[in-house]
Amino acid sequence: MFEMTLNGATGTAGGTGYSRVNARAIVVGAARTFTLDLMAAAMQQAYSNGGKPTAVFMSPRLKRVFSGSAVGGAGNTIVAQQVVQSTATEPITIAGAVDAYLSDFGRLQMVPDIFMPDGVMLMIDPNYADIAPLSGRDMLTERFAITGDAADGGVTFEGTLRVEAPKAHAMIGDLS
Repeated sequence: MFEMTLNGATGTAGGTGYSRVNARAIVVGAARTFTLDLMAAAMQQAYSNGGKPTAVFMSPRLKRVFSGSAVGGAGNTIVAQQVVQSTATEPITIAGAVDAYLSDFGRLQMVPDIFMPDGVMLMIDPNYADIAPLSGRDMLTERFAITGDAADGGVTFEGTLRVEAPKAHAMIGDLS
């Protein structure tokens, strides 16, 4: 059986569980804290293999962890905070969220997703991922009934995600 290696990292004793022949459950490794260095290493691996991820999908909790790290959390000496000073006597806005991150290998859009596993970040290059319709189930629009000026209808679609170059993407797993 040919084992496919993925970019990114899991905690000690963890594994991706994916192969060309079948997919097994991901093996959970030792939990570890997210750091910007983990993201930089995963991005470097994807970039070195021809990918350029532009989106990072993560759970809402990890989005908060990332925002805390990138805004200048404890021990972060990488990110310089911008302070806007105003002489006017008006309320100021403090930004505590990070929606995009500029890495050494390109800009990443941070996307919170309620369906993501809580300890995983996926870095996706949309040039190497596609939505593939199942046979005979491509986008179909159908009219149901016309009542007066209203025309009811529906859209039917069945498809799947097709990953065209697995090493163009990256995953960071086992994040606490």
